[in-house]
Amino acid sequence: MNSEGLIVESYDASASAGLFQFYVRKGAEKAALASLRELLESGSEVSLADHSRGDCEGAYCFEIKNGRLEVIRGGHGYSSGPSSIGWKRFEELFEELLPFNYGVDFHNRGYLRLNGKEG
Repeated sequence: MNSEGLIVESYDASASAGLFQFYVRKGAEKAALASLRELLESGSEVSLADHSRGDCEGAYCFEIKNGRLEVIRGGHGYSSGPSSIGWKRFEELFEELLPFNYGVDFHNRGYLRLNGKEG
């Protein structure tokens, strides 16, 4: 599964449960952002890698619940509670997290759970 801005790959045997890894294609960041928004609006969950703490275990997880875009930030041993954000904030976070989502290795990838399927 590919889009203009994302490279999406199966995540082991979890593809049948709707869980996929993805990374952003350099030079196609705007298309990737549009694809992620479309996925969220269709009921999928999106996680973006976040290594801003100097580790490789953090992520921002996004999902639309009750018509509101929610985000949780977490990693090994820490997690925020869910909070509602707007699309402008989602775009700002996408820009901030881009360096950690270009797919250099498996730590630099995001995850998709398509249409809210449980693994």
